[in-house]
Amino acid sequence: MGLSVKFLGSVHLQSKNAAGEQMQKAKNIQDQFVSNLDVMAKLTERIKQFDMLLPLQIPKDYNDVVDVEERWDSGNPDRVIVDLSTHWGELSAEHVFNWQCDFNGYCLDVDHVSSVFLKDLVAASLDPELKKQVDEKYKLLDGYKKGGISYFKLAVDTIFRMSSMAEESLKSFIKEFGKQGLAKIPNENVRTIATQMDGVAARLADSNVLRSESLTQYITGMTICSVAPFKAVFMQRLTNLTYRDATGDVTLSRISSFLANINEVSTAGKAIYNHLHAGNKWNLPSKPGLHANIINKCDNCGALDHVSPKCPKPRNEDRCKKAREARAKAKKDADGGGQGGRGGGAGRGGGAGRSGDRAPWGDDAAKKGANSGVMKIGDVWKMHCAKCGTNDTHTTKYHDEQLRNAALFRLPAHHLWYITSGKVYQAATVAGAIVTLPGALSQLCRRRVACRRHVADIAKCRQFLADIACRCDTEEAPTYPIYINYSRQLQTSPNVRVP
Repeated sequence: MGLSVKFLGSVHLQSKNAAGEQMQKAKNIQDQFVSNLDVMAKLTERIKQFDMLLPLQIPKDYNDVVDVEERWDSGNPDRVIVDLSTHWGELSAEHVFNWQCDFNGYCLDVDHVSSVFLKDLVAASLDPELKKQVDEKYKLLDGYKKGGISYFKLAVDTIFRMSSMAEESLKSFIKEFGKQGLAKIPNENVRTIATQMDGVAARLADSNVLRSESLTQYITGMTICSVAPFKAVFMQRLTNLTYRDATGDVTLSRISSFLANINEVSTAGKAIYNHLHAGNKWNLPSKPGLHANIINKCDNCGALDHVSPKCPKPRNEDRCKKAREARAKAKKDADGGGQGGRGGGAGRGGGAGRSGDRAPWGDDAAKKGANSGVMKIGDVWKMHCAKCGTNDTHTTKYHDEQLRNAALFRLPAHHLWYITSGKVYQAATVAGAIVTLPGALSQLCRRRVACRRHVADIAKCRQFLADIACRCDTEEAPTYPIYINYSRQLQTSPNVRVP
C-alpha cells in the first residue's frame, strides 16, 4: 500500500533497503529536505486518489468548551479550514490531536475507515529507521487521540522539523540557486525547481522566516538560463522587483506576500517553459551542467549585465582569478569527473553523469561513442575520427580499414552517415574486372580461387590417364606433358615416350 519511494530520515539513522544498501543518498540537509518534498507530493496525490483527504481538513480555530460543534465553530460558514496535507506546519500538534479525538468520536464510519487507511499508507511510506522514530512518539499518545490524522502530523513534523539549522539550510538552498541558476538543473527543467522552491518557501513561511531576499534570489536564478527568451522575461521581472523594493512597496514587507510572489514566479516559469517546449524553442547548447560558461556574468563584480572587460568598477585581479577557477572547477565537476566512475567518464553513467542523459555533439565524452561520429558543420555533414580528425570518408571504428585501402574503401550501407546526411550508398569501383577486397574478405577470396584451380588440375590429370588407357595398345603412343605436383602448379618436362 505504501509508496515505491520512501520518506528518508537523517543520514545518521543509516537506513538500508532489503539489499543492504544505504537508502539516504542526500549530501546535505537541503537535498534531504527537497527529496522528501518530492515524496510528499506523491503521497498527497495518493491520498486524493483513495479519497482520504477529508480527515486532514481541520478547522483553524479551537475553543475549549463542552459542545463539540462550538469547539470547532461548526456553525460559522466563514470559518477557516486548513488542509493539513499541504500546510502541515500551520497547526500545532496538540491542535491536531484534539481534532483526532473528536473525529474518532463523531465522524461517520466511512471517514473512520479513511483515517485508518491513512495511517497505514503513511507508515508504509517511511523508511524503517524513520518509522521507528514516528512509532515511538505515536505510542506515547492517549488512546482516544490515536489515528491516521495524528500519525500523519507526527510523521511530517519528524520529517520536516524546522530547527534553526534546518531553516538556515533551506535559506541557503534558495541562495545557491540564486548564484547557480537553472544552468545547474538537469536539462534546465523549470518544473523541477519550481516544485521544489514552492515547497521550501511554504515551509519557511510556516515558520515565519521567509524574507524578501529569497524572492530576489529565486528570480535571479531564473535569469541564469541558456534559453534567451526565458532569460529575457525574468530579467525584466528582476528589474521591476528592484524598482518596487527601492520605492518602498509595502506589499513586499509581508511574509504572505513573499510566498504569493514566489508561487507566482513558479507558475509563470512553468507556463513559459511549457510554451517554449511546445514551440520547439527550448534549445540547450550542451548537456546539463555545462551552461555556466556561457552565462554573461562579470568575474570582477558578479553583475549579470556585463562581463569583466567592460566592468565599470576597479579591477580586482584576485577576485577575477577566483571566479575563473570556480568556473573551471564547476565545468570539470559537470563532466562527471574521474575515468570509469558511476558519475562520468566511461563508467556506468555513460559519460553524462548520473542523470543518464546522452550528451549532444561537441562534448568529448560523446565523441568516444561508436555511433557519435557524424555531425553537421554549418550546412555540411562531416564525420569525426578520433585518430585523424574531421573527414568525409570514415569514423573512428573504420579508421584502420580505410587506411589499408583508401582508394576503394566505403562505409557499410547501414552506417549512420547515410541516414543523417542523405548520401546514397555506392559500391566499390571495379577496375579491369578485378576488385581488391580488404582484410579477411580478400584472404577468403584468394583461398577460393586456389581451390578452384586445384580442382581443374585434377580434372586434367584424369583425362591424361584415360587417354593412356585407350591408346596403350597402339604402336606409337602419343607424347604427353608430365604433370608434376598438379595440386599447386602445372609443369612440363621434355617429351617422354610412354612405355
